[in-house]
Formats: sequence, C-alpha cells, structure tokens
Amino acid sequence: MEDTQDLTSLKLPANYVSTRQHIFPSLTSLKWFIRQHRNQIHAAKAISRPLGRDLIDEARFDEVVLAVGLAALKL
Repeated sequence: MEDTQDLTSLKLPANYVSTRQHIFPSLTSLKWFIRQHRNQIHAAKAISRPLGRDLIDEARFDEVVLAVGLAALKL
C-alpha cells in the first residue's frame, strides 16, 4: 500500500472494533490480535502513534487481518 497522509483513515482501536465486530467481538480480542501479529502490523505500518496513542490505519490493518486469515487457511 502506498504511503498516505490521510488522517481520516486513522481510527482509535475502539472505533475500529465498533465497525468490525464480526471479526473482533471486543477490544480485548483486537488487542490479542495485535500482540500475536505485532511484526506484520508494524511492517505494514498499520498502527501509528502520532500523538502518543495508538491509531489504526483501517485499510492497512484490514490487509494484515486478511493476510493472517489466508495464511491460517494454508496450515
């Protein structure tokens, strides 16, 4: 994904979860996913901390979620 400065795509984790409850039923499940896949999330630049708190880039994070899911299917 190309680098972008679109700040509207950055969401607080609670806001991200609220639109993806079919994937992450709780904030705790999102935090677990982040802990388990930190390296992939970091490599994709899917989370940033511009003001000292985590903000999720929706499109990039969604790509990581899909990649992790596809990789799990290949096991």
